[in-house]
Amino acid sequence: MISVVIPTLDAARTLPVTLASLVGAAVEGLVKEVLVADAGSADATLEIADDAGAKVVRDGVAAACAAARGDWLLILEPGVKLSPDWETAAAILMARGWDRAGRFRASKDGRRPSRLLADALRLPLKGDEGLLVSRRLYDKVGGGEGRELLGRLRGRIDRLDALITR
Repeated sequence: MISVVIPTLDAARTLPVTLASLVGAAVEGLVKEVLVADAGSADATLEIADDAGAKVVRDGVAAACAAARGDWLLILEPGVKLSPDWETAAAILMARGWDRAGRFRASKDGRRPSRLLADALRLPLKGDEGLLVSRRLYDKVGGGEGRELLGRLRGRIDRLDALITR
């Protein structure tokens, strides 16, 4: 159901953290595949991806999204860790329909900040560190990656009730 896309460049130190947070969802069948969009890593990134069963795509995030087979795309930066409740938050978004994307709530320490505190501090999450978008919406807005993609999705991104930490 979900294809996870992780852009990498020399991410051997941080990639395992992200991959580990996906194991439960992969076992349960929510995560269909993991694609590593590598930009020319010279460290052990590709070996780690291969050992984890991820498919390596060398032409960027957009190419990895095009190669993905899932109905939903989860684009994650290497080094981010999803909270255990991310699967529930993702399922809620997916049940609402294809025309909304979701981003995860930022946390610096893995604990849920109060909404008031989070809003007051404007905890940094660019959006492209953890973005869940349907393939249909991704294609409708013209695809892309990073800030370009976020701009195209403007007004269609909801905050998911799950955390992402670095």
